[in-house]
Amino acid sequence: MTHEVLGEKENVKLANMFDYNIEPDKYDLIISVATIHRGLKKDINRLIGLIYKSLLPGGWIFITIPSLESRTTWHTFKEDREVGPGTYTPMTGPEKGLPHSFYSQEEVKEVFSDFKNLKINLDKKGRWLIEGEKCFT
Repeated sequence: MTHEVLGEKENVKLANMFDYNIEPDKYDLIISVATIHRGLKKDINRLIGLIYKSLLPGGWIFITIPSLESRTTWHTFKEDREVGPGTYTPMTGPEKGLPHSFYSQEEVKEVFSDFKNLKINLDKKGRWLIEGEKCFT
């Protein structure tokens, strides 16, 4: 789908985000919308640390993560199973068995505590909208 939108000449990689070797000090901006929460919290939290390291000093993130309260409003989670604190897998639908992690505001603040100029807002869909900047060292 990405090649359909961007064209075949673009450098697009398909990879497991938890196994991908993200180069340190390389990116000015990293965006993750409705993606990074699909996994266990320990893996997501480790990935956020790697994302921080991969930013150039002064680089920014824009990441969305669902709020803990929003889980009860997602139609795919009417039947689910808890697989860890704040992590659930839907029992039906296209993402059946895929862990989804939901975060409280306190957890978001803790996980993104390395970032400065941190902005955390809740949108109408129940997603935390997180912006932050890597500190100059």
